[in-house]
This record gives sequence, C-alpha cells and structure tokens, in this order.
Amino acid sequence: MGVCQICRRQPAAEFTIRRHVGMIVVQKFVRFRGYLCRDHGIQASKDFLRKTLVQGWWGIISFFVNFYAVYTDLMALSKANKLGPPVGRPAHPQPPAFAAPLAPPPPPLPV
Repeated sequence: MGVCQICRRQPAAEFTIRRHVGMIVVQKFVRFRGYLCRDHGIQASKDFLRKTLVQGWWGIISFFVNFYAVYTDLMALSKANKLGPPVGRPAHPQPPAFAAPLAPPPPPLPV
C-alpha cells in the first residue's frame, strides 16, 4: 500500500485513469497514473468518466476507442470504492493533480 499523492493519507492504491476526447478527425488522450486514497480515487475516476462520457464520442474511430476509456474509468472507480477510508489528517491541502490549472483572468477592456 502506498500513500496518496494529494493528501498523504493511507491506504492508497495505484490508479491509472484515462480520459478520451474525440474531435471528428483527431483524438486526444489524457492519462493520470499515481497513488490515490479512496476519496481522491473516487473523485478522479468520476471526473475523468464524466468528461469522457461527454467528450469522447465525437468521431468515427473515437466512438469505438471511447468504450475502452469508459471501461478503464469504471474499473478505477470500482477499485477506489473497495479501499478503506483514509486514515490520518490530510497533509498540506493541495489542488488535485488531475485538475486543470486555473486560467488567469482576462485583461480589462479599454474604455
């Protein structure tokens, strides 16, 4: 058993979570691989699964590839649900490693 990369609590397991974005002609794959506790494993799996279910079907090849991405996300969610509750206090709360960085605010418009 490892330690969660985000909150440093145990028990944690190694997760590989995939997200697929289909774009008519091309495709984009996003993959997270690391150790997560139950809470962060569930959060990451649901986040990736939600985005894959919305963005993954757009394209002929993407339609078929997306089934694999959805399957791996469901397996990661199942794995996270089987972990015990995290023990200990979270160390230095940080944003999840799988979250997109916040974009800076746009510049003000000239008057």
